[in-house]
Formats: sequence, structure tokens, C-alpha cells
Amino acid sequence: MELRVSSEKVSCLCFSFLLCLLGRVPKLTLSPLLPSFFLLLPLLSLPAGISTFGPTAAAAQMEGSKSFSKEFMARHNIPTASFRTFKAAQFDEAREFVKNCGHRVVLKADGLAGGKGVLIPETFEEAEQGLKDVMVEKIFGDAGEF
Repeated sequence: MELRVSSEKVSCLCFSFLLCLLGRVPKLTLSPLLPSFFLLLPLLSLPAGISTFGPTAAAAQMEGSKSFSKEFMARHNIPTASFRTFKAAQFDEAREFVKNCGHRVVLKADGLAGGKGVLIPETFEEAEQGLKDVMVEKIFGDAGEF
């Protein structure tokens, strides 16, 4: 898994650990919406004696990456809708897939998009614009791949 954490998120996490070290906060609970932080938990919390609660990095990845989740479900024969995954640089391929797939699509940006990474276009034109918005214009930030 790639570790990409913004400086403000790191600052928030460091501040939270500092409060724990000072005894101001007895336990640190982290959201699965921050899967990168779970890679840091064992390194920072156990040696410092900070009690933490949250999913493991692998479990948090299910929430943090739609493509990981869909590939996991497919690999383990867990029923899920059919899907295709495209990198941000594959806009033309994604557009052709949507144009020729023969059914309506749901566009989901991979990564953390603050609960806003899903588009449900009614027409090909709306789908094409959605692909541009997410993959080219990066309206969901780093969550711009499908």
C-alpha cells in the first residue's frame, strides 16, 4: 500500500499523540477514513504506551480504496457489481469503456474523498463530464482514479 499523508493530517496525528503522551487523552481512536495512519500506530503507540483503537492498516484499506475493495471481493468470490479500474492517466480508455459498455455506470473515485467520491450519471455525456471532473480536474483531490 502506498503511504500518502498530507502535512496537515500528520500534524493532527502528531498533536493527538502528544496529548496522549502528556496524559491529557487516555486513549486514541482513529477513523478508518485515515488508513495511512494505521501503518504508523504500531510504531508510535506501542513503544510510547499509548492505548489505541481502530482497524488494522489492512482492514482500513477496505474503506480507503474502492479499487482494493472491489478487487478483494472479486478475488474471494464475494458478490459485487462488475467493475473496471482506471488510473487517472487512462482517461481516454475510461471514456471508451463507458461509451461502449452497454449499460449505465457508477463512477467511484478511488481513495479518500470525504464521502463524496461517487457519481451516478444518467447519460453518456454526464459520465464523460464526471470522468473529466475526477480524472483530469481532480475535484476529489488525490482520490482521482477509478
